[in-house]
Amino acid sequence: MKYLIIIILSFVGVNIKAQPCGPLSRGIDRQIIMPDNHLVLINTYFLGDLMDMYYEDKEITIEYAIFSPKGELITDTFLYLKWKDMHYNYLDCICTYNPQYKIDKIYTEVNSSKGACPIYFPYFNKNELVLCYFLRGDRRNIYEISIKNNGENNWRIYNMDTLSVKQGAPDASAIKTEMSKSLFFKSFLDDKYSNLKAPQHTKLDYDSTTEIYSVMNRDIHFTPLSKEPFAKYRVEGKKWEIILNGSIIGFQFIDKPANPPLIDLKNNMLFVTVFNDDYESCPGYGKDIYPFVYAIDIEKGEILWQKMLF
Repeated sequence: MKYLIIIILSFVGVNIKAQPCGPLSRGIDRQIIMPDNHLVLINTYFLGDLMDMYYEDKEITIEYAIFSPKGELITDTFLYLKWKDMHYNYLDCICTYNPQYKIDKIYTEVNSSKGACPIYFPYFNKNELVLCYFLRGDRRNIYEISIKNNGENNWRIYNMDTLSVKQGAPDASAIKTEMSKSLFFKSFLDDKYSNLKAPQHTKLDYDSTTEIYSVMNRDIHFTPLSKEPFAKYRVEGKKWEIILNGSIIGFQFIDKPANPPLIDLKNNMLFVTVFNDDYESCPGYGKDIYPFVYAIDIEKGEILWQKMLF
């Protein structure tokens, strides 16, 4: 019996010390160029964190990194948003509220799986980034998130039932669609901030036959070097070309569509985030995937700076 106990304890000890091994991945679903050319990379994708209906301190994790105009990494951190409702099905983007409260009877479960569950709209308050953030299918909760260039952040959650009454708007139960919810909250933010602006969007054209992405109205093209997953891409301009160290195609989760390529052009500066899979931290378990960020001068065809996020 003594030897059996020793064997069991030895087995437990080995397993406690052992570290799980598997491929590492770092997702990014949005890049935003600030008015002063700071670059913000954001990832808001989550899995089953909000599905435990018995755990009250549920959180939504937002990951963000900020680069200076010269490519210096200012911050790479996480933001945790409290979410105290009952249950959120991230497969179908359905939110369930506690039926013991009378106000919850006005809500019904609606399958809202038309895209990714996190929805957010970025705005600029001078050199501060302000995000309107909420979950698809969640009619009650909405977040205001502010991120400064130095990495400092602040956030606040609003109850749509309460906020709509204060703003003299219809009951939150009447604000049923994601678009009407975002427009309502945008009007609230406009009242709070004096000069709120939306970032300029770089329009892309995609040729499904050649699989080439092009910047609309500019002679800039992105071509995959092979059909392999996470294949490297070539970016071409006038009389120049650069091989990017990764794919402009990001992640695709479950049945949700992949995010559009992270490509932004501001004046003569081209910002591109690709995904690299050259590394394998656990041999035999699959490749790691990390974002690789470029700032390119399109007039000279030169890389001004490039950084990988681990």
